[in-house]
Amino acid sequence: MDAFADPSTDYVVMMLASQMGKTEAGFNVLGWMWDTAPGPSMWVAPTQTLAYSISRERLHQIFQSVPGLWDRLDETYRKPGSLERFIGGVRFGLAWAGSATELASHPCKYVIVDERSRMNADTGGEGDPVRIVSARTKQYQGSKVGIFSS
Repeated sequence: MDAFADPSTDYVVMMLASQMGKTEAGFNVLGWMWDTAPGPSMWVAPTQTLAYSISRERLHQIFQSVPGLWDRLDETYRKPGSLERFIGGVRFGLAWAGSATELASHPCKYVIVDERSRMNADTGGEGDPVRIVSARTKQYQGSKVGIFSS
């Protein structure tokens, strides 16, 4: 959390063993950022199936368990499984490494790349998924990219 709060840090990389709480750490970081300095954000999973699963199961539970987030969550996007949500009018999207379009379509201040080691190094001939999505943060001062991997 200190690294994400440090204005001089652009990238935070965490490499841990499997099942060590990396994904939960990513959720905590986003929740903290949505609460303290809201900005458009994106969660990047290795596959589309995992992006939907995270949205449907884990992320929906987080929104429901934190009253301040649930109250600010646009009612249109409260259903489990939505890959796009607006929290206090600010976009949060889920994307996956296999779709250059999803990675490049929206500017964002905060990006969490989860399970980087499970992603291909090239997204459909467009390049590295982390580089593609990182380019979307360049217009925001204080942007952060978190890269979590086993």
